[in-house]
Amino acid sequence: MQEDKPFDERPDQAREDGHIAFDNLANTRDLGYLRTGHGQRILPRKLLRSSHLDGASKRDILMLLNEYNLTTVIDLRTKEEQQDHPDPKDSMPKVRFIDAPILSFATMGITREEVMIQQETTYDALLDNTRQLMSELYPHMLLNETGIRGLSLFFEVLAEHDEGAVLWHCSAGKDRAGLATALLLHVFEVPDDAILADYLATNNYMESRIDAYLGSVPAESLSPQLVESIRILNSADEAFLTTGFDALKKEYGSVDNYLKDALGVDKALKELLRKKYLA
Repeated sequence: MQEDKPFDERPDQAREDGHIAFDNLANTRDLGYLRTGHGQRILPRKLLRSSHLDGASKRDILMLLNEYNLTTVIDLRTKEEQQDHPDPKDSMPKVRFIDAPILSFATMGITREEVMIQQETTYDALLDNTRQLMSELYPHMLLNETGIRGLSLFFEVLAEHDEGAVLWHCSAGKDRAGLATALLLHVFEVPDDAILADYLATNNYMESRIDAYLGSVPAESLSPQLVESIRILNSADEAFLTTGFDALKKEYGSVDNYLKDALGVDKALKELLRKKYLA
C-alpha cells in the first residue's frame, strides 16, 4: 500500500459529478451531488458507486473509513472476479461485505476480462460484434435470474442500511454498477437526463485506464479493430443503457412495474428509501 497523503479533497469538495480523488480508485463517486425532480437532494456521504476496490492505497482505505464512514460494501461481481481481484476486507474489518452478483459466467459465457487481449485470433468472432454484445448484455443483466436476484438484494441492503455510507461496485464501475445506480436514481425520481449524465460520467475516468492497458500491450498485437472493440467494452454508451431499459419496459410494461414485480421494490419500499437517503 502507498504511504498516506494529506486529504486534499474532502467530501464536500467533490467534483460536479460527485467524483472523489482517490489514489487508485479512478471511478468512485458520491451520489450526493444529485437532486430529484422535486428539488430534494440525495444525502452526501451516504451512497457511493465505484469500480472494484482491489489495489486501493492505504490513503484510499483511510479516506473511505474516516471521511465517508464506510460501513457496507455491495459487490456486484462474479465469484471469479472476486477471486481474481479481491476487495481489501482485511483492511476493513468492521465493514460488512455483501455478495450480490448480477451476472454469471455460466449464463453469459463471456465477460469483459475474457475479451481483453491474449491472442488476437481468439477474439476474431467478437470484433465485428462488440457493440451488439454490449447491447445484449444490458437486457441480460436486468432480466436474467442472477441479475434479478442480485438487484433485489442490492435494494434490500440499501433499505436495511442505517449508519455510515454504503458503496456498491462491479469491476470497472460502469455496467453493473451503472445499471444498479440508474434504477436507484429512478426510485429517487431523479430526472432521466441527470440519470443518463451520471451513467456517462464514467467515461471521464475510464479513458486513462483504457490508454494504460493499451500501452501495456505490444503494438503489433493490436489491430485498429481490436483497439476499437476494447474502447467500446470499457466505455459507457447511452445506447447500451437505453437498450437495457427498453427491454425491461417491453417485458414488464414500465420501469416501476419491473421494480415492483421483479425486484420487490414496491411503493412502501420506495418511500422508505426516499426518506432514508433524501433531504
